[in-house]
Amino acid sequence: MKKLAFLAIAVLMMQFTISCDDKPVIDELSSTEELEKSIEAEMVVESRSNTAITIRCINRCDDGSECVIIGDLKGGTIECSCAGCAMELSNSIATNDEGRIIGDLNSIADYFEEYLTLTYGSTDFVLTSIEVNRFEQAKTILLDFKIVDTDEIGSVMYVLNYDNDGNRVGPTIEVDCSGECGNDTETCRERYIISTGDVECTCEGNCEMTITYKD
Repeated sequence: MKKLAFLAIAVLMMQFTISCDDKPVIDELSSTEELEKSIEAEMVVESRSNTAITIRCINRCDDGSECVIIGDLKGGTIECSCAGCAMELSNSIATNDEGRIIGDLNSIADYFEEYLTLTYGSTDFVLTSIEVNRFEQAKTILLDFKIVDTDEIGSVMYVLNYDNDGNRVGPTIEVDCSGECGNDTETCRERYIISTGDVECTCEGNCEMTITYKD
């Protein structure tokens, strides 16, 4: 089984919830000019530099169980859950890119555990996919997961921002869309708009977006 290593860090700052009837977060937060400028500054993106990598575990386990990504956050690894299960990457990863992905996961690992504890009361989870989008001055990390005890499924996104020299700037932004969609064929989850740098939920209805600022 192929392994990808990562470590962890953490701190919680502030949180608020907005309705998410398929509207970008920048539009939803435009009630004051100061707040709008603040959010736009923290979510800078250069779409021409986009590199997307999706990590999944595919095929069936030899014992017939589900093939998923399991993570040992404290031990610093993610791997496929069983023999017969293979790790699939949507794009080939150069050695330096693998190091960057490890660093990206390292920077949000404790935040993710904290989010699971507060939202689901459990950190016993498996990952169904990890999607990393890298831009010139921003990265997004989208985690799709399942809670082992209850079989609840969910997703959460983290937005990281960088200056021109590649140094982290501003807080890590945690984006969580949760609730029911008006259409049963849709799922309430997070979506990043490459062309504008906006974040939105993927459906209308009772799907709500929660923004939490870290460090």
